[in-house]
Amino acid sequence: MLAIAMASFAVGTVVRVFAAQNDLWFDEVWTLELLRERVHSFGDVFNNIKHSNNHHLVSLWMWLVGQNASAFVYRIPSVLASIGTVAVAGFIGARRSWLEAYSAVTLTSWSYLLIHYGTEARGYSLAIFFSLLAWGALQQFQERRSWFWTIVFWSAVVLGFLAHLEFAVCFAGLMVWALWRFVHDRSKWREGVLDLLALFTVPVVLLLAFYFVAVR
Repeated sequence: MLAIAMASFAVGTVVRVFAAQNDLWFDEVWTLELLRERVHSFGDVFNNIKHSNNHHLVSLWMWLVGQNASAFVYRIPSVLASIGTVAVAGFIGARRSWLEAYSAVTLTSWSYLLIHYGTEARGYSLAIFFSLLAWGALQQFQERRSWFWTIVFWSAVVLGFLAHLEFAVCFAGLMVWALWRFVHDRSKWREGVLDLLALFTVPVVLLLAFYFVAVR
């Protein structure tokens, strides 16, 4: 299983890099046009494109590399996120057993949808990566209650929303899971509430600012 997982990861990486080198498609070209017309500074990515085609992290990357970059350069964040998703899936699986870690790596390496989203300059691949990273960090925090995993969770949530607004579905699920597990698993309900506040206060405040500035 280890050999299969390693071979799958290698092949999956090569396939993602190779497939990301084809021509830009409609939505990617559309994003470039929006950037050319409306963005002249860093803040314009958030203030001047109130549009569903604006996936903020990817749009910011495309603006930074300019209008004349290659298709592959525009897609680098998505490719890296897709490869990272395989690694994070293996990390989450390893919490249960090495067999589950190898299985997770193998399945995600060959997943058509993960390959597809990882080879286009859109926010879906990044949103998937940050969803799994937030989920893994939340599980680690439940066991260890460290500031390291708290900061990883904050970062994953904020970057997940910046990647794509559909991350809200994942965030809602994480909140429900945390509310149930932390309140019921902690020896004292007060301890569970404090943990929830430590995890969710900072992301919620930042996300409210993002909503009022860039989304509403």
